[in-house]
Amino acid sequence: MNLYFHGIEQVTKPPTEKKLIRLLFFSLLLTGTAWGQTSRVQDVERLAERYFASKEFAQAEKLYASLSSGAPENTFYFDRYWTCLYELGNYALAHDLLAAQKLRTGDAGYLDDMARMSLLSGNQKQAEQEWKLLLESQGYNPNSIRAVGMTMMSLKRYDLAKSLFLGQRSPTDPGAFNQELIHLYTQTANAEGIGTEFLYLLKTRPDQDGLVESRISQYFGDSLSAARILSRFSGADSAGMPPSFHRILGTLYRLTQQPLAAFDRFAAYDRKMKNGGSVSWTLINSLSSKESGNLILQLGDRMVSRFPESQFRIQTEVKMISACAEGVWFSPELLKKAETLYTRQGTERDAAQLRDGYLKTILNAKGPLADKQSKIRQLISAGRVTNRQYWEWVLAFISGEKEKMPEIFKNQQFRSTVRLEYILTSLADGIPADSLRSDLFSFARDLRSADAPAYLFFLIQSVPVPAIRFDEFCPVARGLLFQKLGLKSEAISQFSEAAASATDPVVAGTALAGLWEIYLQIHETGELLNLTRRVAESPELLKWTGQALCESAPVLIRAGYRSEVRSALELLIGRFPESVWSSRAREILADLRIKGEA
Repeated sequence: MNLYFHGIEQVTKPPTEKKLIRLLFFSLLLTGTAWGQTSRVQDVERLAERYFASKEFAQAEKLYASLSSGAPENTFYFDRYWTCLYELGNYALAHDLLAAQKLRTGDAGYLDDMARMSLLSGNQKQAEQEWKLLLESQGYNPNSIRAVGMTMMSLKRYDLAKSLFLGQRSPTDPGAFNQELIHLYTQTANAEGIGTEFLYLLKTRPDQDGLVESRISQYFGDSLSAARILSRFSGADSAGMPPSFHRILGTLYRLTQQPLAAFDRFAAYDRKMKNGGSVSWTLINSLSSKESGNLILQLGDRMVSRFPESQFRIQTEVKMISACAEGVWFSPELLKKAETLYTRQGTERDAAQLRDGYLKTILNAKGPLADKQSKIRQLISAGRVTNRQYWEWVLAFISGEKEKMPEIFKNQQFRSTVRLEYILTSLADGIPADSLRSDLFSFARDLRSADAPAYLFFLIQSVPVPAIRFDEFCPVARGLLFQKLGLKSEAISQFSEAAASATDPVVAGTALAGLWEIYLQIHETGELLNLTRRVAESPELLKWTGQALCESAPVLIRAGYRSEVRSALELLIGRFPESVWSSRAREILADLRIKGEA
């Protein structure tokens, strides 16, 4: 019995200290081996990723092949492995790896990459079959179709993507995958296809009209591009189309420089929307009164005729009369038009918005200066001017009544509102610039004023003593005032007198620059050529006429005077190489060389 219990005691007795040490040693040995293996894998992984990041795919492929073999369940290693093969152009092996992975995991998602590898290997039929299996496995889910189509497009196989998207259409859904096809046709510059899809989108999803309009502006923002899609829209049946169809068609006409047709489409949209001609007015308002005067008058007449009660009528008529006032030369018939606009307004408040425009038109229209003086005098006497003091100055200036000027400019508040007129009138009347120093200094400090450089110029020329011949500057000052008032004939006369008689190059150069600006505005190519030849003979004048020369250069080049323009521009660059206009001259000459016209 004792032996029995003694045996039990021997069996259950704790191990000795020597045994414990032995067990601990073997345990640490096994743990260290596992830790070492983990550390080695991490080192390989870091090195492989470094190669991959630096696009050393040949080195990375070997390491990821080893890593993936040692841990086949690690999808990160696998994805890196086959991606390296893809980057190395080994599409066939990459495909085989993906096929084996799909077989092992049962994941149909690998079919998309398998199809890509098949297509890149030149096996289109296999690729199409794999994409078909993928879509079947996902029940032809629209998102899956979209993803496959985008994959095809990324591989530049637009034909496959187009076939895929169009194949999903049916009589019940003729516009399926519309936006994807718009993107596809944009990538392939298929204007006909884009137009067709835009029309589908408008008809089936009229709430997407903003998208259509923004895409047209984005991809067809110039006249040549827009013309390619216009034919598709202009030939479409508007029945069943939302009102926005007319607005978008109007935008295409506008982009292709057909403003009258654009207005008609905008007006059709406005009538359907009953918005009083809002979009039609936007087109008119976008035009420059100075450059598109006749067009503004045509569109304005249409606007008033079609929307007589529009809230935009007054703005339209103000725009029309501004076109009369800012145009180049206007006949008596056009002056009559401006007078009609001016007199037909129903209320005093409405009439006040048109007065200045009408008075400017009187000045701008062709005819004797005496007739203009008489008309303005009548309007002033009848109280039909908004700013009486200003128009009294205008009348006194164009009538040559110098004695009235001190009284008119005695009002300091008025003088501060017509600063440039005040300075130029004073110079035109022979008042020395040095006596105007305090006003010039005050005006030049207002850097927000667009005329601040002019005040600074006159101030510099008068300190400490006059640096230019201000007695010769009198006709230039009168010319600048006539030009500002729109009296081009009178301005030309004054500038021509100064340019012919001035001995001071500053005066002569300023006069020539004034002539240049007017002749450029009224498209007198012959006179522009004469001015170009004049400064070529006296290149010191280019310091003041460089800008005018550069601005008129394209006009003269189109007219065939390339050699004269080239010579003058080269003189400008040679005489004043640091001038900003010399930089512009270099650009013009470079453009001529590119076109082979230099």
